[in-house]
Amino acid sequence: MLPALIKKELLALAKAKLAWIKVTAPYRLADPPGYGKAGDIARWLADECLDRLVWGSDWPHVMAKTSMPHDADLLDAVADWLPQRGQQEALFAANAATLYGWPP
Repeated sequence: MLPALIKKELLALAKAKLAWIKVTAPYRLADPPGYGKAGDIARWLADECLDRLVWGSDWPHVMAKTSMPHDADLLDAVADWLPQRGQQEALFAANAATLYGWPP
């Protein structure tokens, strides 16, 4: 997982509404198919500050160290990590609308 100091500071910024956290590129932290370590971090972040998370596809995956990930597989992994519809709506849509000031 993340070093303790980074976790503490990252959460402090997010909870103070001073930062957004982009959930992206799980293949940089873990191997497919489940991207275990990335999933652990995403679940932890969702438990702590779901309202400050946004999704980034990271397409075209220029920093992939393994085989090119299939975008649908990445979305399936996120659905496993955050199985509740409200979590997914927050990550994929509602939080980005807030961040960018899009109308409802």
